[in-house]
Amino acid sequence: MRNLCGGVAIAAMVLVLSAGCAREPRDKLAGAKLALDSARTAGADIYCEARYMRSRALMDSAAALITGQRKTLPLFRSYSRVEELLYESLRLTQETLDSLPAERDRYRQATAVHVEQARLAVEATKMAAKAAFQEGKKAEGIGGDVKDMDEMVAAAAAALENGDAVRARTLATSVIDKAAAYRQILEQLPRPVARYSSGKVRTGTATKK
Repeated sequence: MRNLCGGVAIAAMVLVLSAGCAREPRDKLAGAKLALDSARTAGADIYCEARYMRSRALMDSAAALITGQRKTLPLFRSYSRVEELLYESLRLTQETLDSLPAERDRYRQATAVHVEQARLAVEATKMAAKAAFQEGKKAEGIGGDVKDMDEMVAAAAAALENGDAVRARTLATSVIDKAAAYRQILEQLPRPVARYSSGKVRTGTATKK
């Protein structure tokens, strides 16, 4: 009988303690995740990357705190900091969504400049190749590569016109990098040694047979 009373008392205490325990804000965490997923679908991770990543970091911190609270006794669990982080995450996500149209337009304008820079990079490569040819340098195969870069610039311009600024920027960046690499190769090509009808070879200021 005494054991039964003791068991009832313990059970009652558990119920009292459970009633006083803070509950995990699972619904709020799920809401923050859903909001971030919606923002990502709209392109926030590209057009508003810094703010989007900050919002995701806040949500991840909240999730980590929830996991940490599970290791403590129910009576001592607290989720006030978790709720603050989730509130801030939701606020930033909403700001991101509100600013998305303007940021998307800004990204497109910057990409248009980037595509033009790619076109100029190809033109500079053509000029470098022409100068190398005039100097007698051997630059076999570069004509085909320059043609490929021209086509990539055209593809980037078409992608931008069709509303795919991300693809346009990717193509333009690739062209700029490729053109820079080719110009460096052209600069490093050795100049041919000048030969004279006498059979002498000019090397610097000296000549030898």
